[in-house]
Amino acid sequence: DRGWGTYSKTFGPRHCTIVLAEALPLSADTRLLVTLTNGPSIIASFPMTSKRGRLFLTDDDAWTRHISDPATRERKKQLAAARGALLTPIAKAFSTDASLEVASMGVQVHGGMGFIEETGAAQYLRDARILPIYEGTNGIQAIDLVTRKLPLGGGAVVKSYLDDLSDMVGEVAASNHADLLRVAEKLGIALKALAHATHWMGEQLKGNPEAALASATPYLRLFGIAAGGAYLGRSAARAAQNGDLNGRAALMARYFAESIASEAPGLAETVTSGAEAVLLATPERLGA
Repeated sequence: DRGWGTYSKTFGPRHCTIVLAEALPLSADTRLLVTLTNGPSIIASFPMTSKRGRLFLTDDDAWTRHISDPATRERKKQLAAARGALLTPIAKAFSTDASLEVASMGVQVHGGMGFIEETGAAQYLRDARILPIYEGTNGIQAIDLVTRKLPLGGGAVVKSYLDDLSDMVGEVAASNHADLLRVAEKLGIALKALAHATHWMGEQLKGNPEAALASATPYLRLFGIAAGGAYLGRSAARAAQNGDLNGRAALMARYFAESIASEAPGLAETVTSGAEAVLLATPERLGA
């Protein structure tokens, strides 16, 4: 009943902080989102309502479950670990490939002065070149994604993540702004391409794993593009909710959707149709 703010409270052996996340007056129909944290970690978020100026949980069972049920906490921990495992090869390989592309572009835009040492751009390119090699080459990361991470939970882990990406794209479409509707359309096409390629990968892993390996690298890039576009789109949609339709978030999302996410259908075609050509390129045939 003290209104909006941050309060500390002890629940059994756990000392936590409650943050009332919306600065709304406590009226009879007020509904607030409360975030429960333990140090830097967010444990859970719960909707709350108010009655006569005092806050009440709308789901007491969920609150109790998150605070006191070890099985629920362990399950959430396992789900989070599986999600992290899925995204690790994508985060490493996609970002370091991008760093190399950006550094190379930096040399290009400086022309001849970029190639020599006058501008320092060449040093960035040399430094970036090691990144796709460090901590597992990006080809190995792609193989890890396809052979070890996609099968997690019988495919349930990647399916859950694709569902989350779909929700993000839906949020962009629901913003109902003309520019963002175009972004949502492009991101939806990219996500559909990823879903198609993911299904194909699952089928190949069952009976033709060599084909899955042959298509692993373009698949990882497709995954990074579809996921990255969804996150940028969500950022733009939330900026638009705050009245920022022409700022950095919107510009980045639009550029990514129209200039980079447009690669996704072609990458999906490469994944599903290009493996045979790779497998046919044996040393014997190449040396003939």
